[in-house]
Amino acid sequence: MMSKLYGECLYHFAVKEPSTARITDIRTGDPEILWLQSMGVMDPYLSFHPKLSSKWGDSQPFGLCHVTLTSPKGQVIWEAGKNYGAKGPYFSHFSDGMTAVDSISDKSSRVLVCGTKAGKGILRIFDLSSGHLQKEIILPRNDYTWILSGRGEKTHGGRMIVLTTQDVGYYPGGHGRHSALFLDAQGSIIKEVQVNGDGHFPACFDADGDGFDEFMLGYDLFDHEGTHLWRAEYWQDKPIRALHQHADQVNIYRAPGDKSWSAIIAGSDAGLYRIDSRGRTIWRKSFYKRIKRFRFLPWPHPLHVQFLCVGKLLPNDTKDYIFVLHNRYCMTLLDMDGKVLWRGKLPENWPGGRPACVGADTIHMGTPMVLWRNPLGNGQDLLIYNEAGWPYAIDGFGEKVVDFSWPSEARQPDIFNLPGFPEIGPEPPVRPDDWGYGYHCLVHDINDDGRDEVLIYDRRFCWVYQIDSEPKNSKTG
Repeated sequence: MMSKLYGECLYHFAVKEPSTARITDIRTGDPEILWLQSMGVMDPYLSFHPKLSSKWGDSQPFGLCHVTLTSPKGQVIWEAGKNYGAKGPYFSHFSDGMTAVDSISDKSSRVLVCGTKAGKGILRIFDLSSGHLQKEIILPRNDYTWILSGRGEKTHGGRMIVLTTQDVGYYPGGHGRHSALFLDAQGSIIKEVQVNGDGHFPACFDADGDGFDEFMLGYDLFDHEGTHLWRAEYWQDKPIRALHQHADQVNIYRAPGDKSWSAIIAGSDAGLYRIDSRGRTIWRKSFYKRIKRFRFLPWPHPLHVQFLCVGKLLPNDTKDYIFVLHNRYCMTLLDMDGKVLWRGKLPENWPGGRPACVGADTIHMGTPMVLWRNPLGNGQDLLIYNEAGWPYAIDGFGEKVVDFSWPSEARQPDIFNLPGFPEIGPEPPVRPDDWGYGYHCLVHDINDDGRDEVLIYDRRFCWVYQIDSEPKNSKTG
């Protein structure tokens, strides 16, 4: 597949070993980048998994929480928490949802961060302007790993904070349950609710137009005070096994000009669902194929729906389409009626060479793809895929549209060096991305030119790109 356009690197800067990042522009009205160092879901997971902990978990920085706010060019505005700074890498999986930026009327905006401290769950609240730690709230357990913030009643300070549990509840040795914690604006607990099907990427939105936000957690919808409204029709009378049948993503879809909404849900049971605003099934597609998963769960293993994006993904076409990733092993394009239009597998992309200690098809990220809205100004959206080496942008049929120029400093080391392991290039334990291999992406108009730039980062650098019609020498510095 030949690329049509090129992403030219405008500049790059060093970063302080982040596991995840997000753009915020509510502090001054200008975009800034919030970086987080965290072990993610692995902090509580390793704490009860004796086999893993005794192998290499005892070298990990439990309770790691270092937050940095920078300008789009990397100038540090403030830092909070203790920087990791060790020689070996730290282990982090799926810290994508552990930060949120929240705005309270008549008060300065704040940063919410989930984590642990001395084995206990902690919600930290920082002032967004200064980085000052305003409050630490002790949580009932240590495995809350996703934060949602939404509009609530004035009696609750006008805001609601919802924390959800994820991977720890799937495995033996954990608490064996999935739940969500509803808190008011000050962090006081209102209620805890059971959510068996909750997984990754829950949704916060105004479902009924009353000015308050509802929360779609897995297959269940809750109002802004934690009252259960309904469970998706398909699962109403069925038990949900958290490990095999959770929702890996909830994507709320509103058609242009339509006040109603539907939810498109990626189910780890191999199902892709579209349900209406009352939980009724519009359609369900089953994708089930046994594949060999290298170095993961015992194989053969069922192929399931892991992640999806919705957008105008085809050239000269104004309709929305759904692009689905089935882990790293297959991709599918569907229309909004559930009709499959394309299936394939996106290629790996290592322009500087794949690190010798990283096997083929072993990158597995929490956020493997980013929707890039109308980057060419022609109404077509693109998808930036970052689960197979150096990111690139495609259309809905998997055709590569944009190549991002390769900077030499992006080459990651061949030898994985973890304290206590041999130094002659062992493979990273479990997923390579959990140790800092691979690249992550953000899209945002960071220079106010009316079009989104692309930020690609790992734990060492962040590179900022714009589209150009032909390749030039990258400007790095």
